[in-house]
Amino acid sequence: MPQHFIGGIIKEYREKNDISQKKLCKGLCSISTLCKIENGDQNPSSYMLLEALVQRVGAPLSMIEIPLTSTEFERVQILNKIESLVAHKDYEFKDLLNKYESLTPPMNLFEQQAYARTIAIYNIHHNKISREEEYEDYVKALQLTCPEYTLSSDISMEIFSTQEINLILYSGMSLFWNKQLTEAITVLSKLKGYFDIHDIDADIRKKIYPILADYLANAYGMTDDYINALKVSNDGIEECKQESSIFVLPDLLYAKGFTLVLMKRKTQEMHIIKQALALLKIMKRQDAIKILKEDIITSFGQDFWNKL
Repeated sequence: MPQHFIGGIIKEYREKNDISQKKLCKGLCSISTLCKIENGDQNPSSYMLLEALVQRVGAPLSMIEIPLTSTEFERVQILNKIESLVAHKDYEFKDLLNKYESLTPPMNLFEQQAYARTIAIYNIHHNKISREEEYEDYVKALQLTCPEYTLSSDISMEIFSTQEINLILYSGMSLFWNKQLTEAITVLSKLKGYFDIHDIDADIRKKIYPILADYLANAYGMTDDYINALKVSNDGIEECKQESSIFVLPDLLYAKGFTLVLMKRKTQEMHIIKQALALLKIMKRQDAIKILKEDIITSFGQDFWNKL
């Protein structure tokens, strides 16, 4: 695809969404570089820079054929393999990380960011770092392209690439698992607010929003904020239905059912938890069923489980 056409799409969506050049290129490149890219006078320095620009302006990636060097292509393939392994809870990908790092030329800024996220995932699942260190690693990775980001940042009017959104999500999840629930709610509720007011690409939204809603609903529930827990789980369920994203749906249904039990809405709770169990059985998520069973028995007793 001609560079002037790619740059033209970036410019078109930037202006359409009322994004200044300064805001778009913040942490990514200089304004002069962005001008040259938009005018077709310069090729982006990397595939991931172009991808970040496209995602920040809200243009569908499907509209653009992004050119890759052989090394960029190989690194993208490695990341895709790692993402697939993580999705199946397989964290034995050290060899892939070593290969990613050893390729030449050395990693650019965006490849460093992707590497930092994946190495943090590897390290936490091999007990090489604490949850506090994991959180710090995600924030440091995010700050490579969002240098001013902190826990207290107002992100509502910022613009992010998918990689940046994932880093915010993972930082919130890390806080959740470390039982820093107030901080987790701060991060995750801000990210949910970002999704609620921005026009996020449908494929990105389908992958991220249900996970975000699941963690946030559970964090609210664990702090006895049942109203918000119910609202967020309902939002996540609706998102799953609209986008045909079913993998996280049983988790969200269970979060809703669990919350309804605590709110003593007995006419609905049993039916919804049964729905969650049925979906988990269809999906053959035996580990999740085991955890759900233990959770129910611990929280509500054996008799409640037997009724399911």
